[in-house]
Amino acid sequence: MASVCSRWAAEAQAKARQLAVLSHQGPLGRTYILGGEATFLPPRLSHPTHVVVLPGGEVVVAECATSQLLHLSAEGELIGTLGARGAGASEVAAPRGLACDGEALYVADGGNGRVQKRWLTEPERTVAESSGELEGLPEPLRRPEGLALADGALYVSDRPRHRILVYEADGLRLRAATSGERGSGDGQLCDPGGLTVLGDELVVADVSNHRLACFGLGCTYRRAIGRRGTVPAAG
Repeated sequence: MASVCSRWAAEAQAKARQLAVLSHQGPLGRTYILGGEATFLPPRLSHPTHVVVLPGGEVVVAECATSQLLHLSAEGELIGTLGARGAGASEVAAPRGLACDGEALYVADGGNGRVQKRWLTEPERTVAESSGELEGLPEPLRRPEGLALADGALYVSDRPRHRILVYEADGLRLRAATSGERGSGDGQLCDPGGLTVLGDELVVADVSNHRLACFGLGCTYRRAIGRRGTVPAAG
């Protein structure tokens, strides 16, 4: 009887070791199989905030909580990470908005209060802008949130300062900005988030005003869309 129990115990331990190996997850979702090729599981995400598609169909995900930029295949398999957590030239902290123009990836480096431009063919070659120097602009960029590209310009929502900044996409030189006046009146914003360019208009998610705010591409206010409430049923 003792020998049978010992055999059962040995078999159970062997099975447990096998299952432990098969289910072990390495960093960011990679699974290692003993005696075989490494395969991949979808990456484990904590607080993904934005996503952008690269020219080859691959995807970059901004992971805000872990301060990572995850580079995924079109099938969702992890290829690698871009940069590391920190405040260095190619590092990020609490990244948020993303944009891509086919040659470079633009990152709203929220925790560092700056925007980064990363060349796709040279990942370590970056340009970072945080000064926000512009005549009449009283405060520098604080926490960029949303990004949008159009006609050589990069539009950035600076959420805690309630404004939109316009940079030249080429060298990230600041060239225009909205007033930064918090409120619900014409031209005012309250916690602006995502934004996009639609034709000749910049459409901004004016989060705490429960509306969309529309500006010309030079940051001149045009109109607001919507109000607080629910979306009416179609038809």
